[in-house]
Amino acid sequence: MSAKTLYRASGLALVLGAVLGILGNVLSSVFFPGNTSSQPSMALQVLTLLGLLGNALSVIGLPGLAARQVSRAGWLGFVGFVLTLLGGFILTCLTFSFFTILPELAQVAPKVAATFSPPALFVSFLVASILLVLGGVMLGVSIMRTGIWPRWTGIALIVGAILNFADFFLGSGGSGALLDTIFSIGSFLLFAVAIGWIGADLMRTSTGEEATQLATASAQATI
Repeated sequence: MSAKTLYRASGLALVLGAVLGILGNVLSSVFFPGNTSSQPSMALQVLTLLGLLGNALSVIGLPGLAARQVSRAGWLGFVGFVLTLLGGFILTCLTFSFFTILPELAQVAPKVAATFSPPALFVSFLVASILLVLGGVMLGVSIMRTGIWPRWTGIALIVGAILNFADFFLGSGGSGALLDTIFSIGSFLLFAVAIGWIGADLMRTSTGEEATQLATASAQATI
């Protein structure tokens, strides 16, 4: 795959991921705050599906972001990319499980579905949150250091990652639903706006001579 194709495909994935993620995750937090129903409404299922697609596309688009700054970001950017990718992948898999399994479980075993909270689920969410906060902070710092994109995009990723980590403990600790919703919406909006802007820039960047120069720099960095 050429650098031009990679940047365009990754950029498109990041933009679509940001838009669908905002529609799904943010709207579900606004209209269905603290929802724990084992039999979600059709509206909530649609929003969950949009959020799931947004998360998946954001994960798919991350390699283009990493490749764009590989020659300047060094180990910090690479490790941040890997951790963010792993955290996003785990979170997407967990969302997919809830979307596909829980409604069916509610049909055959409603009492089990109503109290469905195995320890492995808590651990999985905790691991995903830790990976995302570490990866988001490292990736945000690398973006600020390289200067390829505006500093605000790196700051947005850092603050969004920290808010997302704090929201994990708010959600699991039974704190106020309003504060939980605010943290959830704020963290995702910051992340989505940052990667959406970066995705749009990747789509604009992938032209002729610059794409060739970036491909050469990426190849030299891997030697």
